[in-house]
Amino acid sequence: MVARDAADGLVRGLSASSSEERARSLRSIKNAVIGSKSKKSQFLKAGALPRVLELLLNSSSSPECVSQCATTLGSLSYGTPGGLELLLASSGLPGLVGTLNADNPRVVEAAIRALKLVYSQSSCAVPHAPVLNPATLPRVVALLGDASRPDIAEAAAVVLAAVCRSADEQRALTDAGAGSAAVTLLASDRRALQATSLRVLSRLLPRNPRAAAALLERPQLIDTLVALLRDGEPLTRFAAATCLTYLAASPPADGGPAAAGTSSDRGARAPGGGGGARARLAGSSSGLAVTEQSQPSQTPANALRRAHAAGACVAERLEAAKHAVLPVLLRLLGEPGVLEQVPPVLAKLLEGSEELQKAALDADVVRHLAALLVVPPFTPGRGVNRGGVHGSVNGGGVDAGAAGPSGGGAGGSGATAAAGWAVGGGGVSGAGGGPSGAAAADAPGGSGDGGGGSERECSGGSTLQEGVLRALGNLCLTRNDGRKQLIEAKVLKHIVRSLEHPCEGVRAAAAVCVMALSRSIPTLRSSLLEAEVAEVLCRLLSDSCVDVQVNAAATLCNLVLEFSSVKEAVLAQGALTTLAELTELTGSMVGALRLHGCWALRNLAYKSSGEVRRTLMRGLPWPAMRALLNDADADVQEQAVCTLRNLCMDSEEHIGAVLEWASADLLVCLEEKLDPSSAVPEPILQHALYTVANVLTGSDAHKDAVMASNLPALLAHHLRCPASPDLRVSAIWCIINLTWPEANPGPAATSRVRKLRELGVEVTLLGLLADANMNVQERAKTALVQFGGGSAAAVVHM
Repeated sequence: MVARDAADGLVRGLSASSSEERARSLRSIKNAVIGSKSKKSQFLKAGALPRVLELLLNSSSSPECVSQCATTLGSLSYGTPGGLELLLASSGLPGLVGTLNADNPRVVEAAIRALKLVYSQSSCAVPHAPVLNPATLPRVVALLGDASRPDIAEAAAVVLAAVCRSADEQRALTDAGAGSAAVTLLASDRRALQATSLRVLSRLLPRNPRAAAALLERPQLIDTLVALLRDGEPLTRFAAATCLTYLAASPPADGGPAAAGTSSDRGARAPGGGGGARARLAGSSSGLAVTEQSQPSQTPANALRRAHAAGACVAERLEAAKHAVLPVLLRLLGEPGVLEQVPPVLAKLLEGSEELQKAALDADVVRHLAALLVVPPFTPGRGVNRGGVHGSVNGGGVDAGAAGPSGGGAGGSGATAAAGWAVGGGGVSGAGGGPSGAAAADAPGGSGDGGGGSERECSGGSTLQEGVLRALGNLCLTRNDGRKQLIEAKVLKHIVRSLEHPCEGVRAAAAVCVMALSRSIPTLRSSLLEAEVAEVLCRLLSDSCVDVQVNAAATLCNLVLEFSSVKEAVLAQGALTTLAELTELTGSMVGALRLHGCWALRNLAYKSSGEVRRTLMRGLPWPAMRALLNDADADVQEQAVCTLRNLCMDSEEHIGAVLEWASADLLVCLEEKLDPSSAVPEPILQHALYTVANVLTGSDAHKDAVMASNLPALLAHHLRCPASPDLRVSAIWCIINLTWPEANPGPAATSRVRKLRELGVEVTLLGLLADANMNVQERAKTALVQFGGGSAAAVVHM
């Protein structure tokens, strides 16, 4: 061991007046510290690092001296307590980075090797800015692309991968050409160089469509990455899987269609029931089924080869590659070295693809992901489920997501008016026995970017937890079999607890998971209500993270849709004020939040008690509702009109309360929506017509108010709408409610019929008896009977 006084003497020699003595001392220190932690500690205590740094920065130092200084600094900073911290505190990092611009190749090589040692450590945060400096980054990228010096290229890859974390850093590396340089190295026969270049790509591609599009101009890259999925090193397989996942999530470079199965199914459900067909589960409770493929031609690898041989477009080849990635990721769930990083990538891969989701569910992945929420992911000397998930992952048919709204008979509830996102309850509560006048709807898909995560860095355990929750959320968002498996895993309490996690990424992912579960009525009734999740969700409406707020609001949309007790609990928590405030937000970043706030108000009003409706109207003054009805976002407008529709249904008392709240402006607003010169989207037109129909189920005074407005003329116009049978049906329901005999006895009804005849309504209805749409024909028959006389005879003869 070097004696303490000998170390002190060599350090003093670094300040000698003789250049030969300085060089000799430096060389001795370099040779002593390389590979020896104890000697590094001795020289650090002797003050060697600041002296070596002085020599590095001295303009009179020779290239040989600078090279040895860089090597020594890298060694002193690596593997010793306090070495890296001292280098950073001494401003040694900018000095090392600056030497990359030297003219002497040996100096540059020594500097990049030293920086590799610095950036490969995790003991403290190493600043990225010096490497990302526009004067330096191109130099590092050039070193990465120099295949003639593989050791140097590998060192540059380590540095670039370390500084590529945020979106801004990804953009900087993309602009500097790091992606192309890394792809070039994949052809190397050096496994270490392949692995480090893959690491750069796996950091560069997530949520970076520009980089992905540039790399997809080299279609052979897909085949190279698929081949690396079979590498013996888990880290290499994982990096290749990550690259393919994010390449597939980006628009194809050849302008072809996006990969099949990536459009998200919003999964509408009826108020009275949820869920589509359930897939039969594979595997067993005691372990994972390993299914050998009975037909080799159907394996993902063979599918990819067939796609390539057939000259398939990039999108088709990427879709085939995704099926090759899935089993790799499932098996990597059993590798402790990459376990923490796998769930976020798995979540992104599964996002929007029901075929891959079904395959993953058949492989029993929910149970294994759920276990990671309960058991620490790994402890020294062992990992969780080292065998990974080995179920059959070829995939098969695509199950339906959540079922569409259920139809209702005359006088019943649940006739549908699905348009755009999930919308149920398309009829009206008319005296003539029409369908229910409510406009209920499941919340939209929420903010469930499977592979996104939050910009804020979390601890390692939090990263794993967030990824697991996002993957589970994607598996449950549109699939009832996924929800069933997650409930059976008995981890709901852990998911609900995650809603209040200190890391916003975990909270957002947990909110996605709970929102996905809330899309099923059986789950709502049997599990979520028991978990008393409503109180937590109400608090999350004021969360500092917009993603958390969006998904909390989406979940509340579904909870308040079905259960009056939840509506009352939400109001008791003061959430109505928060929801009203959310609808007043402005700015593109909160568009989804405003929409979900309006959606929650709509579902609060659905089939609610009079007290709930009055509370809602007190909490949302009419001028605020009027602003929503005229919002620049058509989706927000639609939710606002549906809220009116729901408030006006069920009884004269409720209709009177709405008219008192809005006064005459309610009918003026409806006239504006139905005005053909307004170019209002059809879904909004239809909901406005059903709102009028609901008002017309009220008293004679309510009907007379409508007749005194311009609405009858607008109804006559929409009866003649040639493009949409749905609008014609909606308008006919309004006529039926205006003229229904049991609800409209006496001279007032006769007067209304006479005015409608003057507007040409009866003649139009006679023409609709020959309409191509059967629903229009039947409703027209009903309306004509109520006009009496010859019209009735005409109906009899039909």
